[in-house]
Amino acid sequence: MVSRRTVLAVVAALDAALAVLAVGRLAAGFDALLWGGGRGAVDLLSRHAEVARFFSGAPLPTVYPPASYVLLWPLLGWLSASGARFLWAPLMVAALCALAWLLQRQVADRGTAVRLAVVLSLFTLESVEITVGNGQLTLFVVPALAAALLAVLCRPPGWGRDLAAAGLLLAGLVKPSLSVPFFVAVLALPTGAVPAMLAAGSYAVVTALALLLGPGARPELLTGWLHSGTALAARAGYGNVSLWLAQLGLQAWILPAAGAALALLALWVARHRHADPWLVAAVVAVVARVWVYHHDYDDLLAVLPMVALLRWSSPSRPGPLPPRLSALLLALLWIAMVVPGGDGLVPPPWEDRLMVAKGAVWVGLLAVLLLARRGAPPGAGDAQRTSAAAAGLPRST
Repeated sequence: MVSRRTVLAVVAALDAALAVLAVGRLAAGFDALLWGGGRGAVDLLSRHAEVARFFSGAPLPTVYPPASYVLLWPLLGWLSASGARFLWAPLMVAALCALAWLLQRQVADRGTAVRLAVVLSLFTLESVEITVGNGQLTLFVVPALAAALLAVLCRPPGWGRDLAAAGLLLAGLVKPSLSVPFFVAVLALPTGAVPAMLAAGSYAVVTALALLLGPGARPELLTGWLHSGTALAARAGYGNVSLWLAQLGLQAWILPAAGAALALLALWVARHRHADPWLVAAVVAVVARVWVYHHDYDDLLAVLPMVALLRWSSPSRPGPLPPRLSALLLALLWIAMVVPGGDGLVPPPWEDRLMVAKGAVWVGLLAVLLLARRGAPPGAGDAQRTSAAAAGLPRST
């Protein structure tokens, strides 16, 4: 029998090792965002330039749909490129703190050392360093989408909840490749129709404003965005259905396959609406990761299944998966997300093999989650209270 003192010593050593890795990764990320040359802040600077071109009437690449540039204008439209970098840094710190808060709430009963290890594990993820360094929108979109989905799963219907969820979904739709599966999941829930329709209506209004007010905006940008996204999906990223179809010579099936994946996700969510909210959130996150083109910075979606597996790894919190299996999957997922991957960081041919292994982890995790126990539906009078408790959220008053 291992003594409590030995366990605490091991956890303390783990905290120290995680802290060193986390500080290194965060320092590298923020250095690239604020001062780095080359690919430093490459995505942020690209969005900044595209917003400026969109409203100036210059030819615009179909990287994002028109509504995204209207949604980004309040943050980027009035700043210089260097000013955008220094605005992005504190915003990213706030987003990281939100994710860290979400993680530590799930282990609030396990002691300070364990809670610290859980929070530090977030900062060690490769996707955190890349997302911060590139100035990617992923770091803002993932917390917004997670909060919207969990609000609909765990809160009773009401205008306050619906407006908050709709606003979060609208913010997440700035990056549709991540947010559309979450939107579909919310729409598939019995109490999600109102926030989903509010978000869709708001997005339609923003799109109309973009086409009316943006001198560079044209209706063809909507279809052009889909075509350019399909072409990109056929040659970039890793571990997603779009790339696999392209490698099989089935590029024409990328859009139909994406639509089919969303339809199947909607059916699964509707059938599992009474399951553990974190099971639903984990499945939606993994589907969002593999359904279309994504690169390693979008691996930040792993935070949601990591939270779910972390909760289920405790024998005191029985979940859809056995505790030991949950702990094993959590360790495997964390290792896969910590190991550096693309962008030439690993010499060939090991880079390709590593990315294949990472893709296999995503697919395997999805298979296990889909086969997890659904769980008994809660009683009608206790449904919302049970869901809120299962998600680790405070109850509504």
